[in-house]
Amino acid sequence: ELYVELGEQYVYDAVDAFIAEFGIQDLQSFSDAYYGVYDSPEEFAEQFTIDVEGFNTDNLPPHIVIDWTKSWENLEDDFIFNNNCVFLRNF
Repeated sequence: ELYVELGEQYVYDAVDAFIAEFGIQDLQSFSDAYYGVYDSPEEFAEQFTIDVEGFNTDNLPPHIVIDWTKSWENLEDDFIFNNNCVFLRNF
C-alpha cells in the first residue's frame, strides 16, 4: 500500500531505487531521504549548492571554473545517486 502511495506521489522509479539501496523495510523513510531526480551527480551537487548554500553560479566570471564532479565526491558521504535519484544516506 505504501509502495503504491509513494509511487503515485513521486515516481515508481524513485521508489524502486530507494528499495534497492535501503530495502523495503525502510520505505516509510522515503520522503525524508528523497532529494529528487537529476541527470547526473554533478547536476545535483550544483543544485544542492545553490539551494542550501545560497550560492549563485549565474554571475561568476568566465575564468572561474567549479568542479562539480569533485563537489559530488565531497557530498557522497551523505548522499546516494541511484537510477538518477538522490537520497540522503542518514534519514
